[in-house]
Amino acid sequence: MRVLMILVMVSCGGGDPDPVPSAPITNNAAYDLTTQGPYSLVADEVSPGNAELTFDLNINGASRIAVWTNDNQIFRRNVSSSTTNIKVPVADLEVGEHELLFVADGKTEAFAKYTIHRTKALYTLVSNDWDDANPTNQQLALQDELYAEHPFMRNTHFVGPYTFTDSTLTDARRGFLVNWLKQKQASRGDEIALHIHPYCNFVETTDVPCRHVPSTVRAEDATGYTVECAAYTQTEFETLLDKSDELFIEYGLEKPTSFRAGGWTADGSTLAALANKGYVADSSANNHARMEEWAGEGTLLARNQELWPGINDTSQPYFPSESEPWTTGPDALDILQVPDNGILCDYVTADEMIEIFGKNWSGGVLTEPKVFSVGYHPGSFIAPGFKERLTDALTHVDQFLARNHQGPVVYGTVSDMAKIWTK
Repeated sequence: MRVLMILVMVSCGGGDPDPVPSAPITNNAAYDLTTQGPYSLVADEVSPGNAELTFDLNINGASRIAVWTNDNQIFRRNVSSSTTNIKVPVADLEVGEHELLFVADGKTEAFAKYTIHRTKALYTLVSNDWDDANPTNQQLALQDELYAEHPFMRNTHFVGPYTFTDSTLTDARRGFLVNWLKQKQASRGDEIALHIHPYCNFVETTDVPCRHVPSTVRAEDATGYTVECAAYTQTEFETLLDKSDELFIEYGLEKPTSFRAGGWTADGSTLAALANKGYVADSSANNHARMEEWAGEGTLLARNQELWPGINDTSQPYFPSESEPWTTGPDALDILQVPDNGILCDYVTADEMIEIFGKNWSGGVLTEPKVFSVGYHPGSFIAPGFKERLTDALTHVDQFLARNHQGPVVYGTVSDMAKIWTK
């Protein structure tokens, strides 16, 4: 820090060192000091963070402005009557609260003090699960509206390979859907990931026999749609992943690197298959306590309770044990588990999503990065009120965007998280 202080003073004209100032009792209104907001994001492997904060001010006849914190001068600059703002470097400040003291002309008392929060990111992950092979134009249009309402939102599209094997889709329709996805990837930085419900029209393109049981909804499902991913062995699931990669590439997409199981029905063998096939992240660990709507309806809730005990509103990324994938352990796999702690708007209201958000960040500094995950099924968006639930929740989240210096919120994707949480 001392080297930085000397460099700053030399670059701004040098001179004798200023005395360490005392804080004012109240800010001097004549300087009219304002800034974008009190939060400053610490850089990580995904976000560049904030290297500086801009403060607007009235120079009020001063010829030199300096800024101090923790008894260190971090900024010093000669100014003139035409100066309207200063850019204060903060990249070297550690995580935590820092009181900045603003001083004119080397005086012993600062004319203003301002507390900033140097914080790690709260990554907000929005995702959608393509349960159906062919999202309708209405469903796509409603998603376009969501983008317009939240201009900094990014999305992880968990796309089903059955879009490319369902005989009811034409190649023209498949091309249209692929182009819609690629446009979102190019314009918003979205991720195109993989979602598997083991529909027979997909499974039967391999040498793996299609299962009809166990189904989470029916006694038997001849389509395969509601059959658990965990019904397939590790070797069989690796075959399904290979076929998915092949289909994605054939239709102009890249190999996916993150995954969510249909119905969140992944087990240790499913995750081991993903790790062996180059997937860096999975988001099947489900906050099942928030899907009480399924109580008494099939086995979906009961199976999630069995597969993901302990996953809750505040569960954070971890490397899952193959034998007990709901936690980590000595047999942890080489794939990051990113819990779906806010689940999907099919099962949680806006108030519930806001409540979960608040449990993961209630203000102040985050000393470690965190994840808040929410999402939807494209097919659910046409149900009355479902899109509005997510819009209202994200409107709350948008108040705390790090880019506006109002909080720690950064929109990310599921695979992004594997760059931050490393084994």
